[in-house]
Amino acid sequence: MSALHRTPEWIEKTRLATQTKYKVQTGETQEKRSSGTNQLTNAEFDSLYLGQIFVGTPPAPFYVQLDTGSSDLWVASQLPDAPSGSALFNPSSSSSFTDLNSQFQITYGSGPVSGTLGSDVVQFASFELTNQTFGLVNQVNQNQIVAPMSGIMGLAFATISASNSTPFWQTLAQTSGVLDSPLFAIQITRFTNDTNQNAALVQPGGSFTIGATDATLFTGNIDYQDIPDVDSGFWLQEVNAMTVNGKAITVPTGNSAFAAIDSGTTGAVLPDNVLAAIFAEVPESQLIQTGQLAGHYAFSCDTEVTVTVQFGSSSAPSWSISPTDFIAGEQQGLCISSFFSLGTTNTGLAPPFIFGDTFLKNVYSVYRATPPSVGFAQLSEKALALNGVEGPAPSASAPDSSVTISIGNSGSVSVNAPLTTAGSSASSGASPTNSASSSGSGGGSSGSGSGSTSSADKVGVLSAVSLMSSILSTCVVLL
Repeated sequence: MSALHRTPEWIEKTRLATQTKYKVQTGETQEKRSSGTNQLTNAEFDSLYLGQIFVGTPPAPFYVQLDTGSSDLWVASQLPDAPSGSALFNPSSSSSFTDLNSQFQITYGSGPVSGTLGSDVVQFASFELTNQTFGLVNQVNQNQIVAPMSGIMGLAFATISASNSTPFWQTLAQTSGVLDSPLFAIQITRFTNDTNQNAALVQPGGSFTIGATDATLFTGNIDYQDIPDVDSGFWLQEVNAMTVNGKAITVPTGNSAFAAIDSGTTGAVLPDNVLAAIFAEVPESQLIQTGQLAGHYAFSCDTEVTVTVQFGSSSAPSWSISPTDFIAGEQQGLCISSFFSLGTTNTGLAPPFIFGDTFLKNVYSVYRATPPSVGFAQLSEKALALNGVEGPAPSASAPDSSVTISIGNSGSVSVNAPLTTAGSSASSGASPTNSASSSGSGGGSSGSGSGSTSSADKVGVLSAVSLMSSILSTCVVLL
């Protein structure tokens, strides 16, 4: 296996952040429905997948991590030590900004992210909400923001929103007549198998589509499995079976088999007994019990490990995780697993399983509001060819023909959909910049996986650290 650009410090931060993260309307119907795309950025060798949003009047661009494991939108505002290349939101520069006079805080494994709440025009994937609530963050710990990242866009359900607000995607999905179909889809790229040590830390990262799926990025059918517990606020699936190098292992059942599908987690979290069963099939592997890599396993880099997972029923497909994605880091012939345990730090709010980018790089994933479900499909040759392709990070101009949604104080909704929109249809393939399409056909149902909005002790997503430093020696820790 080729060397990876990751340090033990990076592995530790991803684990700590995941631990803390899971401590845990009627509308005016338009004849035109739409879909839109946003080209993603892969930052720090598969550490972060960023989309570009525009906030305020005039619209200012920000790169935000797209996180299916949280539900709040926030952008950095007053941060004197913000990294060069991370844009900051200045509320005084937006004529449409409203101060909500409320504090905002999300706690990470590496410390709190805090600030205030505001409301402003937010544009994403050629859709616009005129009064989206979001956090203006003015306090973070070191390395919680890495350029070009400026914040996070949560893509889970409103029930776990720390700001008591409805996520951008969910407002679109539950507003009748806006989307072709009440869903969004994600395809992300892989750079951990790029042997170019001088590769840029920011590369093209895949595609986000809302209102439709991109048929050029997957083959075969999308297998949808219902969310077993909609009220949880997560995009849950139930693990039915797993194999390691072709051998079946025992997995729990019922609630103990629930798994969050989380694009904001880099690795994968599994129960201790399932991890032990997996690594019982990996020769000379051992659990790291202390230090910054505690909860991970170490094994020989000469050993390739292929894991498959099946969600839902026994008739559903099994999805394979590449041996490359099974590795989080490497040092002197020892590989560190990207699968790890939350251990005793799990307070019970975390689903027993969390499948992050380690899994999602291997599938085309679809998140459907009605009926509440998650779908997976095999990646197409076009999608696979995007892995390891070097190039500049995607960027976009603010869309000038968005579908605009305004929500009044009384909860009334008004929709302004232009008769024509710029860009190409999502079903015809992804374009180099944000695009939208408008159609008179397609799924007209609306709704959401969770209709309520309540406060939750929900945390933000992991932050990345610089991966360009040399990997520190971990032999003492591992042994």
